[in-house]
Amino acid sequence: MPSYSLSLGEEEEEVEDLAMKLTSGDSESHPEPTDQVLQEKKMALLSLLCSTVVSEVNMKDASDPTLAAIFENCRELAPLEPEFILKASLYARQQLNVRNVANKILAIAAFLPTCRPHLRRYFCAIVQLPSDWIQVAELYQSLAEGDENKLVPLPACLRAAMTDKFAQFDEYQLAKYNPRKHRAKRHPRRPPRSPRMEPPFSSRPFPRYIVFLRDEQTKSHTLLPRLKCCSGAVLAHYNLHLPGSSDSPASAS
Repeated sequence: MPSYSLSLGEEEEEVEDLAMKLTSGDSESHPEPTDQVLQEKKMALLSLLCSTVVSEVNMKDASDPTLAAIFENCRELAPLEPEFILKASLYARQQLNVRNVANKILAIAAFLPTCRPHLRRYFCAIVQLPSDWIQVAELYQSLAEGDENKLVPLPACLRAAMTDKFAQFDEYQLAKYNPRKHRAKRHPRRPPRSPRMEPPFSSRPFPRYIVFLRDEQTKSHTLLPRLKCCSGAVLAHYNLHLPGSSDSPASAS
């Protein structure tokens, strides 16, 4: 396995050393295992990681045999060398490029108390995408809640590590998880309409509520010539039958 150099600040290293001292009390009460047993457990974990490259692992199925074997191996390896579990997770993410399994091992490390002092130092190197960040929290919940299906608070080391990593994400990475921008893409704004010249008033259509005026106007245009003809005939008739200065005296006698 390649060697990784991961360091925190001086204050964080002091906190980590204090946590290591607190957790070292349990290991002192047990006899140290032989190097052969430790190497066998390490090789077993690495073999399981390599097998996930060619086999499909259902991360949502808690009864998956590969995931069950990985969890059992990590649980046995945690009292012996807890930091190796996080190294294996980093190896799976950067060398094997199996992000789901790497996130699963990282969640297991957050679940096992002996691995928690090393979690913050490896978290930012293993988690590379916002989807990894979310998946680690979900996988930890699935481990911690068990069969009760209750929301379990995250441990302090995992919250601190997630806070550090979230600050490293840029706007482009987080834009994928912004629902407002997704709605804007599905319903893009229409471009503003270009201003049009209004048609002259004479060519505008009549509103519906004054359509009858148009009909009356049409009738008046058709009846006007007839009325003019009739009025001319009536005037001629009266001029012929009414007495006036144009009548001769002979006709009057």
